[in-house]
Amino acid sequence: MDWVNIAFWVFAIVAGISAAAVISVRNPVHAVLCLVLTFFSVACVWLLVGAEFLGVAPVSYTHLTLPTILLV
Repeated sequence: MDWVNIAFWVFAIVAGISAAAVISVRNPVHAVLCLVLTFFSVACVWLLVGAEFLGVAPVSYTHLTLPTILLV
């Protein structure tokens, strides 16, 4: 196995676990942090498969909407 395949599976597993944590944690701040981790993990998966625009888009809207999410 090459490093790209290993990194893909690591980021995919992290994204799945953090997405499950978003709906299962009771603290809203922890849920938002898990959501951000999900966004970054999915962005890394998109970058690994060669879709640069789809890899940058989640990071950009996370950066723009995170203060709003934390204020709610």
